[in-house]
Amino acid sequence: MVSIGYRHGPRLMSSLRKVWVRLRNPHADIHFGKSTYLGPRFSLYLPWGGTVIVGAGVRFGRRFRCELSPGARVTIAEGCAFAEDVVIQCGTSIDIGERVTVGQCALIVDGNHRFRDLDRPMLAQGYDLRPLRISDDATIGSKCTVINNVGRGALIEANSVVSRPVSVDGQGER
Repeated sequence: MVSIGYRHGPRLMSSLRKVWVRLRNPHADIHFGKSTYLGPRFSLYLPWGGTVIVGAGVRFGRRFRCELSPGARVTIAEGCAFAEDVVIQCGTSIDIGERVTVGQCALIVDGNHRFRDLDRPMLAQGYDLRPLRISDDATIGSKCTVINNVGRGALIEANSVVSRPVSVDGQGER
């Protein structure tokens, strides 16, 4: 019984979640690589379509959520791991490289609210959107917010906000 509940059961449920996600979003382009695991309450919010491409061996923890605007695209390369409660919000494109690890409660967004005019409410000023890239072997700690590029092998400590490009050599990715 233990092998059913802890070894085979999660893989079976992950397979069923993949089918459900595709059925729920027939107007979207969704691809999952071999051995990709979708944890409980995995969700994609694609009411206007969009593209989500996931490489082989990616693992999504509980309550992973990805939200896309019309025509947006998220690609996640092979071997990535996402802990619980990770949220990705995409208005243009987000590319995540190979073997990227994302900690619990992290937020990855490819834009930011405008707030230049102090006489107008922030929500009435729109957004600044731009493509976002997290390069291979980067590690994003728990409770981080990423709104700019992260370079190859970079380590973003827990509770950090990435508002400018980050790289290991200090030059930042362009």
